[in-house]
Amino acid sequence: MHAALPRSGGGAVAPCPGLWPTLALLAAVCVPLSGAAAEPRVALTLVGGERAGGRLRALTATEVVIDDGTERRLPVEGVRRLDIVRDDGATAAAPAGSARVWFTDGGWIRGDDFAWRADKDRAGDRVVAALVRGGREWQLPADRVLRVAWDAAAPAADPPEPPSWQADLPEDADGDLLVVSGSGEPTFVPCAIQTVSAEAVTVVVDGETIPVKRGKVIGLALFRPASEAAGPPAGAIAVVVRGGRLLARRAEWSADGLVVDGSLTVPEEDLVAVDYAVGRTVDVATLTPDRVAVEPFFGNLAALEGLGPFFAPRALADGALLVRPRSELEYRIPTGGRRFRATAVPAIARAVQGGVAVVVRTDDREVFRGVVSAADSATAALPIDVDLTGARRMVILVEFTSPADQGFPLRLESAVIDR
Repeated sequence: MHAALPRSGGGAVAPCPGLWPTLALLAAVCVPLSGAAAEPRVALTLVGGERAGGRLRALTATEVVIDDGTERRLPVEGVRRLDIVRDDGATAAAPAGSARVWFTDGGWIRGDDFAWRADKDRAGDRVVAALVRGGREWQLPADRVLRVAWDAAAPAADPPEPPSWQADLPEDADGDLLVVSGSGEPTFVPCAIQTVSAEAVTVVVDGETIPVKRGKVIGLALFRPASEAAGPPAGAIAVVVRGGRLLARRAEWSADGLVVDGSLTVPEEDLVAVDYAVGRTVDVATLTPDRVAVEPFFGNLAALEGLGPFFAPRALADGALLVRPRSELEYRIPTGGRRFRATAVPAIARAVQGGVAVVVRTDDREVFRGVVSAADSATAALPIDVDLTGARRMVILVEFTSPADQGFPLRLESAVIDR
């Protein structure tokens, strides 16, 4: 394999041209459980804010049928969210596997391992992307896989924290990148990824096929043209599972569990919720940024072992996005995105002094700037409302207001992109 050239900012890029295999669109497939799934209890949140609940009798592409003593048929257009209600009132624990997968549409999932291979069906050759979870293989939409990371020590956060090497990804990559562990920093090898197995990742570099031992590989960054919009497509449904969030066009109930897009069967015990509202708005906290740059007040803290995740932006359990100054997040705007709305508030009980600036840029043009000041009150809030019409990229910058001001962390609440 070619020697790597050093790259500023951590990480190195091997000087090889990138190649990209054409991917066929895949329907997702999961091996269903044997036996019939019981009718689960569900709680529905309706578009008008009303709530309903009962036993789930049926779920089709057009209606939800529940029994709360009498049968009720509700059109899916009037349902915002369907939540599974467990008998013990709790959600089953998510799997704590070492493999994490992110998708271009903002979906993600965790499992024990990831595989990538060629396969044949009646339509001919196709690429299979699969997640191994609990002894089953969940076949994923290969054309939407964006990044894969292996890290047994990664916390089981929902959504998963970005891999440590994400901020160092080369911006000019024109092909797949194999991320190889190095002495203190990762190495990014431009290539065409052919197969991923438990033993090796096989890549093509300069026309030569090279197997790389899995023990050396910590991640994959699959090439996706900038024209491929991030975030859920309009009309999409989010299927929330234990340790994952998958985007779909339709969801239906069967004797084996939830059937996603006609082919992926999610067993009832893995299902958490079906969110019908996601295609109407895009929750920014669920998007995978194309780029994240973090520079704390004491600049080298984020580089110290174990401190990086503390300073990195992350989604909180209530859906807010926690961001510390100085952090810069760059997103591809989902197709049809019209407006970005959020409210920035201090993430501590009371900010004692100073302030934090919030800047929004679209396509390298500043369109919003405001300051959350500790002097305002304990409930200081900065509303953000930005027109995204015609823009392709959005950058959110949370910045110190002066070189002497250490600032404080912010919560971006109700951060959504309207379509």
